[in-house]
Amino acid sequence: MIIMKKITALQIGFLLITSLSAQNKVTWSFLSETERIVKTLSSDDWTGRRPFTEGNDKAAAFIADEFKTAGLQPWDGKSFLQSFTIDLIHLVSANGTINGELLDEKNVFVLITGDLLKANDKSVDFDTAYITKTDTFYLKLGRLRRSQEKNLVVFVDTSHQRFFKSSKTFYNKYYSGFREYNSFYYSDKETVVILTDKKPASWSIEYRQRIEKKELQNVVGVLPGKNLQEQKIVFSAHYDHLGIGKPNNEGDSIYNGANDDASGTAAVIQLAHHFCQQRNNERSLVFSAFTFEEAGGFGAMYFTRHYDSTKIVADFNIEMIGTVAEAGPGTAIITGYEFSDFGKILQKNLENSGYNFQPDPYKEMNLFIMSDNITLARKGVPAHTISTSRGFKEPFYHTPDDEWDKLDYTNMNEVIKAIAASAGTMISGKDTPTRIDVTKLIRR
Repeated sequence: MIIMKKITALQIGFLLITSLSAQNKVTWSFLSETERIVKTLSSDDWTGRRPFTEGNDKAAAFIADEFKTAGLQPWDGKSFLQSFTIDLIHLVSANGTINGELLDEKNVFVLITGDLLKANDKSVDFDTAYITKTDTFYLKLGRLRRSQEKNLVVFVDTSHQRFFKSSKTFYNKYYSGFREYNSFYYSDKETVVILTDKKPASWSIEYRQRIEKKELQNVVGVLPGKNLQEQKIVFSAHYDHLGIGKPNNEGDSIYNGANDDASGTAAVIQLAHHFCQQRNNERSLVFSAFTFEEAGGFGAMYFTRHYDSTKIVADFNIEMIGTVAEAGPGTAIITGYEFSDFGKILQKNLENSGYNFQPDPYKEMNLFIMSDNITLARKGVPAHTISTSRGFKEPFYHTPDDEWDKLDYTNMNEVIKAIAASAGTMISGKDTPTRIDVTKLIRR
């Protein structure tokens, strides 16, 4: 019998650091700054980095300075900030009837691009549709919107009340005017969605809203390639979070978002340092910190407008790497592993390193479509999220307890090194991952 000595997580970390550092032939002294970056981004002073707040703006400016210090070039040659405008929707009034009875405002939402909608069952430009008890709410609504040729009124069975309520909150805040919303929800036709337990014989609606235009910023820097400059590898993460919300038992109401996703943003910054130090990339490298991921991925959508997706070879999207993966130290998961050979290339490049990238084991959570990678994936780009989290089961996920001092920075730095090593053959131009067949994506 061979008696094996128990190896601690710290020893595993040491082995990984030694192996991956040798593989990259580079010093990693700058990784001592990872904790500082996360601590700064998730500071109480920045109040959870919610879009349209001073904290979010401070985070963008901070990341831009970090990109400049690393040695990146501004994405447009002028600024690291990639500004865009989004429409905020303010409900003014919603009045209507079903079968002659007054409609409760909370049971209706309307998707329009203007300020006013007036319609009823006699309106010839409206079709009627239903979401029944046996339908899946989000799938059915998405399909109806995608196939919409006329204006539409959708009657939703009250069994879908929870999903109706969350959609109403979401739609009524942001959507008008942003065509790329998830690539398939958008329609230029008007849609009325009514929650009801009645069989509607007649209906009417008068809906007024006010649109406010607000500006946001992605932060984007570039390290130009040598002989394959037109081909691009993207390293991305989102820097926004939830802001201030329901307090925990200790009265803390700031959702700091240290793991989600200051950790991923820190990784993007540190990878920028690494590759700027190397400067041997044949393909161009684009480092992107997206805003507004938490409320729909609008930052990633705007980014996609400015790049020819056929020239983007891959997207390494990094989300929540501040904790040890469920499979233990030296492991991370890749979402959507089955949609391209991206993961197989990464794992091949990590052979003998002691690190292991694994397919996402949480398929029921649909994590592949729950982060910014999905916008590029829907363009066919091999865009996958690398994470060590347990998804929605992560202990401090979307709570005020997601703070900088709860993260494992040794493990986080090992993930960063593994990503750098695994990307090597794509960056050199040796490997090109297969494109994603967009017809096979699960859409919601």
